[in-house]
Amino acid sequence: MNIVVPMDLSSHAQLALKEATQLFKGANFIILIVVDIIDEPENVFDWQGNMYESKIHLFKEINAFIERQKEMFPNASIEFDVCSGEAKHEIIHYARQHNEIDCVVIGATSKRALSKVILGSTTDYVVKHINHNILVVREEI
Repeated sequence: MNIVVPMDLSSHAQLALKEATQLFKGANFIILIVVDIIDEPENVFDWQGNMYESKIHLFKEINAFIERQKEMFPNASIEFDVCSGEAKHEIIHYARQHNEIDCVVIGATSKRALSKVILGSTTDYVVKHINHNILVVREEI
């Protein structure tokens, strides 16, 4: 069984992976890290100021994130795939390119809570447009 868990670099997405590893024991997990390079206001300045240093910082952040996931879930079979762009479109594109996916497990919220109000939620978009089974994980109460 192949389970895709789309994640940004925030702790919000952690719950989806935790839930997926508990529900789908023995599955192969693909963590799809979606990076929006113009995600935070300070990144816009950094990219304009020094693109090379910003890329290095981003790669280090991604590598640290991957290592944390490996440490937190040492017994899970986890692969990582990284892409950049707008999360909702990248998740749909990835799923369409990989027919072997059995289920997508996604968090109900992301670190970009403001975008839910203005643009509509990434999760809502993915649920409406994906052609695979999907499980939406809500925040712990």
